[in-house]
Amino acid sequence: MIYLTELKKQIQRKQLWMIFLFFLCVVFFDFYLTCKYYQGKPLSQIPSASDVIIIWNSYDGSIGDLFFRSFIFILIICLIGSDTFYLEKEAGLQNFIFTRICREHYILAQAAAVMTVVFGITFLTIVVSQILACMAFPIQGYTVRDLIAYNSLLKTPGYVLSGLRAVSPYLNNIVYACLWGMVAAVFALFSYALGFLYHAKRYVLLLVPAIIFLVYDILISELLSKFSGNFVLEALDINLLTRNGVGSGFVYGGILFVLTGISCLFIWKGLRDDQKLL
Repeated sequence: MIYLTELKKQIQRKQLWMIFLFFLCVVFFDFYLTCKYYQGKPLSQIPSASDVIIIWNSYDGSIGDLFFRSFIFILIICLIGSDTFYLEKEAGLQNFIFTRICREHYILAQAAAVMTVVFGITFLTIVVSQILACMAFPIQGYTVRDLIAYNSLLKTPGYVLSGLRAVSPYLNNIVYACLWGMVAAVFALFSYALGFLYHAKRYVLLLVPAIIFLVYDILISELLSKFSGNFVLEALDINLLTRNGVGSGFVYGGILFVLTGISCLFIWKGLRDDQKLL
């Protein structure tokens, strides 16, 4: 019951709908640029609809790299998670709320609601992109390059869900829409949890998750350039916002698990510190 109440509050937030609308605008604009790029090209260069969605478009004019496969995506998503607890705490509403509802149940429901709406808008955005692609591009592409790439993925180990992409590219896209949603939800939870730290500022809740994402990517790349062939570094060299990239699914899941664990630790510590002040 508490969860449904918090979910309703999240859905009614104007900020959520503004972000969702922004994502849809990016998808439609990228779709327009994609159609313009392939217009008039020979049939042999036309890819399948599975390869021209927002999380995979790889031609030079695609804006997916900027908004959906970089730290900017994390930054935008954290706008939802960062404000939820922080604004209530700053307004002093929580003392009133906690007199009526169990503190732990309320926080758990609020965190789950934040993750749910973030997952939802991310998943739906990618699904809309796939629907648009299917309206304009063939289900089965005509490029020989794509066929070779699929065959090589079946034989080449080290790619996340590579076999799924080769066998069923559209199911692969749905799975990655879910994974993208999970990544967004975990980073939104992390931003939400930072609000439980003592004296945490609003900009900290917003910037820290995006900075961690960016620094991790740069740090691993730099270390690999100096210590190439290191098994541990190669295992950790995985971008959470990429489709069927080089890496391990276990590492992918492990990173999300660690971030979730750290978030739970921050929330637990914040609740314990609050109880000491009562």
